[in-house]
Amino acid sequence: MFLKKNIWLIFYILLFTGLIFLVSTIYSFWSNIQTKTGEELSYLNKIFSSSITSTFDQQEIMLELLGQQLTQKKLPVDATEKTSILDQLLKQNSSLVGLGLSNVDGKIIEASSNINLNKMPSLKQSPDSRESFLRTLDSQRMILGKTYFLGALNSWVIPIRKAIRDEENKLMGVMTAGIKPKELLPSLNQLNRQQENTPYQSMLIHDNSYFYAYISGISNTDSIKNIISLPVSSDFIEQHQLSLKQQLGESMSNLRVNLNSAEYFAPGADGKSKLYSLSYIPGYQLWSLTHLPRELLVNQLITSAIQYILIFIFVFSIIFILFRYINKAERSKRQQLINQANHDFLTGLSNCLYLKYVEPEWVHDNAEPFSVLFIDLDNFKNINDSYGHNYGDMILKQVAGRLLLLFSEKSLVCRQGGDEFIILCRKTDQQDLNQIASKVLQRISKPYKVDNYKFTIGASIGICRYPSDGDNFDSLFSAADTAMYRAKSNKNNYFIFTNELKDQISFKSQIEQALHTGLRQHEFHMVYQPQIASKGALYGVESLIRWNNPEQGFIPPDKFIPIAEDSGFILELGHFIIDQSIQDIARLSNTNDNYDLQLSINISVRQFLELGFLDRLKSSLVTHKFPSKQLTLEITESIFIDDFEYMLPLFQEIRALGIKISLDDFGTGFSSLSMLKKLPIDELKIDKSFIDHIVDNHQDRSMVINILNIAKNLGLKIVAEGIESLEQGELLSDFNCDIQQGYFYSKGIQYSELEQYCSSYMTSLKSPSDYNKPYSQQQPSGAQTPY
Repeated sequence: MFLKKNIWLIFYILLFTGLIFLVSTIYSFWSNIQTKTGEELSYLNKIFSSSITSTFDQQEIMLELLGQQLTQKKLPVDATEKTSILDQLLKQNSSLVGLGLSNVDGKIIEASSNINLNKMPSLKQSPDSRESFLRTLDSQRMILGKTYFLGALNSWVIPIRKAIRDEENKLMGVMTAGIKPKELLPSLNQLNRQQENTPYQSMLIHDNSYFYAYISGISNTDSIKNIISLPVSSDFIEQHQLSLKQQLGESMSNLRVNLNSAEYFAPGADGKSKLYSLSYIPGYQLWSLTHLPRELLVNQLITSAIQYILIFIFVFSIIFILFRYINKAERSKRQQLINQANHDFLTGLSNCLYLKYVEPEWVHDNAEPFSVLFIDLDNFKNINDSYGHNYGDMILKQVAGRLLLLFSEKSLVCRQGGDEFIILCRKTDQQDLNQIASKVLQRISKPYKVDNYKFTIGASIGICRYPSDGDNFDSLFSAADTAMYRAKSNKNNYFIFTNELKDQISFKSQIEQALHTGLRQHEFHMVYQPQIASKGALYGVESLIRWNNPEQGFIPPDKFIPIAEDSGFILELGHFIIDQSIQDIARLSNTNDNYDLQLSINISVRQFLELGFLDRLKSSLVTHKFPSKQLTLEITESIFIDDFEYMLPLFQEIRALGIKISLDDFGTGFSSLSMLKKLPIDELKIDKSFIDHIVDNHQDRSMVINILNIAKNLGLKIVAEGIESLEQGELLSDFNCDIQQGYFYSKGIQYSELEQYCSSYMTSLKSPSDYNKPYSQQQPSGAQTPY
């Protein structure tokens, strides 16, 4: 099935894989060419270097022996005999072009007969020989001079010089000679002949001066003269040093020491890239290079790559023909499957996939207005659960049939899935929609007969209109779905999407977005509402969050807290509330030892369910040095109703830390006395709705007294909130209510105002006996006015 649905995808995967394999093969071939050629270059360079070293070693020995013979004072050898010795050696060694012996001042005192002593300059004074002659005087090894071209012989000539010393290491003179590199020895001659017919080229470069000592494969006289007359350019040296570092992480300094060869690409003197093999000959301070044009390697690569590409094209041409045949054979069958996929198999109605297909026909620039009816069957799940899905399927078929009879061919009836249906209708008038929705509800509500059973169901319908409520199917279906849920609150009803509902959704969306930016922009702040103990002492405060948005102004907590709960932002907001509240009250307590205030913080279900909640709370207490015994967490009854078994161990762990737990809004939920007995709480908080009419309503007053008695029997403290008058406060004091809180004492105030409030409050109580005064005499100035 996967092969049939994704035939061309598979072909493209194969093609892509084949291309990767082709590129990998060509790249591997290129790597092999470089490796193999590099090994060949390294081998040739090794032969070349070895030949040069062996030849120069022989020449050095020859110069040493000859020099010793010519400088021995014990042998009575005259000048003629010395010349004869030199001439005889010259005839025996065809690679030599001349031999001579100079004194330490550079004057030639003995020479072969082919050298005119009168015309020979001083080796020490001549610019061409001075540098190498001086180095010879200081060296124990043979020194190579600057190579020159001898036109009479049409050959390179490399000067060689060897200092001759007696047994006491006293300098006796300098033997000097000129050698023709092509005739040094047979192996070098063979290498030269090979390189004359191949693109390989070898060369020797002086390390101290970077002049060429020798280059193979060059026969043009002018070229030879130009090459040997100038040193290697600094750009050439820098390019090779850079290539060594980038490609091998090597340097010429390292190669001088480790004597290894290095193979790398670098520009040649002609600017073209070449593959080089470089090694160092330490005995004679020479760099030995053998290179091959990169172009030759590229040509080999191109030749092989063309072969690989032709094979690739041939193979994939066959594969393409095969895939095209398979695709053609499956096309008609695929079309049948598409038709089936666009329709619900149970009811035969169009499905949500078909809606996507026809969306461009209904929604475009010049489209006619239409309405969307989103239908959800009421109580259908009960039938499935009680009688099985077979009965449910039969009812769905009958619902589909009734809907098709109600709507014309211009409308589109679809099954969204499960027990949901979507209808696209051309009617958009309010009155028409009311009639259509009523007919749908009436028709669906009629009994359904399946086997020997009769079933009755209802429906909830959400309606929206194009283009006023959305400009595409997704937005329209979302609007209709929202309207349907509004209708579902009354069951078997319909609701037409309105601007008011749209504004509610828009407001919720705006609040969700503003919450994130608001916290980052420090738009939230905490206020604290004081709590007064039964004898008038300042007991503590409850922390309350406030939000001033630059665009929407003050946003009440009952507007944004539920949205934060739904979106999950309550976790991040809760972190801010806990940390800021603990920080503020800890700072206030540290300023005055008398301010051991209790701090109450409201905590939601989602905060308790957050992983690591307790660890984070403990960390905040430790960070701000706030005693855990002064902290109270306010919770609602829904926490235990939602997941009592999970919350119970967590709250027991919280109380073990000394943190108190208060049950907020007691009396408005569903807590039973048996559950209240099991709850790990320390405090009950009576909701404001019971306090509002406690003065003039006997029933509310009795309810408060009963709650107080229950709390006392369970050993719990009682907090009454919403105190707005002196009468309420005195009455609750008479009932022995532990703690009071409300606008009568203070509204929620910011930290700076709280400091003033605490100072004023503590000042107004002159002595402990003041705690027993009536409430009207205990409050700080101005406290009786609710604000």
